[in-house]
Amino acid sequence: MSKARSVMLSMSRKAYRNPYAHIEELEQDYLGKEEKLHRSKPAGPAVPGPEVFHNPYIFVDNEESEAESAPKVQSEGANKPLEFTSAPYKTAKKPTYSDKDIKNIVMSLHRHLWINREAIWGSKVPTDPVEMLEPKVVANLLGFSYRDESGIGVHQTSDGDADVAGLIDDSAKTIYISPQFKSKVRRFTAAHEIGHAALHDLQGAMHRDRPDEQQRPERNPKETEADRFATYFLMPDNLVVARFLEIFYSRPFRITSETAFALGVKNANELASKCRTRRQLARLLASTERFNFEHFESLANQFKVSTEAMAIRIEELALV
Repeated sequence: MSKARSVMLSMSRKAYRNPYAHIEELEQDYLGKEEKLHRSKPAGPAVPGPEVFHNPYIFVDNEESEAESAPKVQSEGANKPLEFTSAPYKTAKKPTYSDKDIKNIVMSLHRHLWINREAIWGSKVPTDPVEMLEPKVVANLLGFSYRDESGIGVHQTSDGDADVAGLIDDSAKTIYISPQFKSKVRRFTAAHEIGHAALHDLQGAMHRDRPDEQQRPERNPKETEADRFATYFLMPDNLVVARFLEIFYSRPFRITSETAFALGVKNANELASKCRTRRQLARLLASTERFNFEHFESLANQFKVSTEAMAIRIEELALV
């Protein structure tokens, strides 16, 4: 192995031991740009402090200060998550949405969660940014209660009846998630239902959904939009890319003799025969728990989504 490669692997292992190493570097660079940006500005309203910009989602990325302020943390019961009693978080409803529209709405919600983290979680703010991507919390922000509910119905399909995984009742402002499915399916379904709450005018109706993380193009446009919302909410671009790089060191991942060996495969030809398509390679990288003699939680497990959902995300982010 070349000296340069050895140094790179050593640095990457060090970064993996510190899961926030990439965030710290990004923030140092970002805060330096912010300092330069505001240094020449005339005196005026105070610039938000570092606690606002110290955001692992790196979504506060323009010179406009965040308009919303974080509620004060209550001194009593600080260990218990607080409920938002103010008016629900509002999102403008449109007939249709582009991917950019949906991503901007999700980014706004991520920003809201980050800035209000102490009001939401009290003294137990999650140390892992992924833990903040909690569908139950966002349901509450949007004015919906969240309930695990068995037997919420069936869908009639050409293949027979299929159990309903999630239901959103706009008139009762309640989201129901069936507990009979695996936790990762429930999580994606919950984020999908929240997508309906954030994006669509349901006009007081109930809407049932089957479990689906495949993002099939032939689905109803509103279902596709809710899928995209769930994808962007649960697997933010920056976090997925950063954690992918922590594990696999490069972007995009290429099949070589070195990467094959790091995955525990004899050689590049054998790995290529196992992964004949980008999706097959993405599935392998989404589920693997060992690379270059390092053991870790798979990307799918880190983000609490299925291997297929993470593989789709890896592929669309051009990581393979």
